[in-house]
Parts: sequence; C-alpha cells; structure tokens
Amino acid sequence: MRDSVDQLLRKEPEPSLPPIPSEPVASQPRQLKVMVVEDDADLLRLYQAKLARWPMATKVTGMYSAIAALLAIGRGGPDLLITDLNMPEMDGFSMLRMLHHTPELAHTTIVAVTGLDEAAIAARGGLPPDIQVLSKPIPFDKLQEIASAIAK
Repeated sequence: MRDSVDQLLRKEPEPSLPPIPSEPVASQPRQLKVMVVEDDADLLRLYQAKLARWPMATKVTGMYSAIAALLAIGRGGPDLLITDLNMPEMDGFSMLRMLHHTPELAHTTIVAVTGLDEAAIAARGGLPPDIQVLSKPIPFDKLQEIASAIAK
C-alpha cells in the first residue's frame, strides 16, 4: 500500500495551460477549505494526493491528531472536515462531540470515515446526528460529491 501511495505522489500532473478567465477574477469560485484528521500517515498522504486532484479549488490541511485539529479549527474552521474515529490520545468521537457544541462551525460539513460499523459506533456513545458516516475503504467519489455540493 505504501508503494502505491508513493507512486501516486510521484506522478506528475499532465502539463496544461491555465484557463483564461472569461469573467473578472472576483467572480471566480472560492477555494474550498478541507481538513482531514487521520493518524495513519500513509492514509493522510493518500487523502492529500486524491483531494488535490478534485476539479474544484481546494486547500487541504492534514492533521495527525484530534488535538492538533481542534487547535487549528480554533484559528478558523474548514468548509469540510473529514475525520477518522479511532485515533490515539483524543479519538474522533470526543473531538466531534466538542465541535458539535461550537456554533462558529455551523457552516462546516463533517464526515467521519471509519472502519467501525453502526453497532460499534453506538457502543461508543454514537455521534451527533448531523455527521455523515462513510465506511472504509475511503470512498473518494462520495467525498468529492459532498465537496462539490458545498462548493456550489
């Protein structure tokens, strides 16, 4: 798996000329701020490589821990937060419960990507109702659909 990620990261994008704007720069779509919280370094690199290839303009921030993510979110929340649930120190469950009570993040779409099934999530106290849960392996197509809806 690591070799596959390394190959994907080494692959250079096809050279192309930047599009000529047909409208003033001010009307260009805004950059979608995405934060990915994942303690597995290889998966985090995979997220960053895949999300960088999305058709909409994105700024991807990767965090290895829920604590680091909370600190970064305190400086400005993302439009889309993608998080794992099983992490050391503070898990995704605790982080999401804290964020659920933060009114400044009402505009943030939160998605948990996990290997846990519904019963395991419920046994750990569940998640706030507005958080979408997606199963691993990482469904990049579904994440892109969610991001596209936010970017509109």
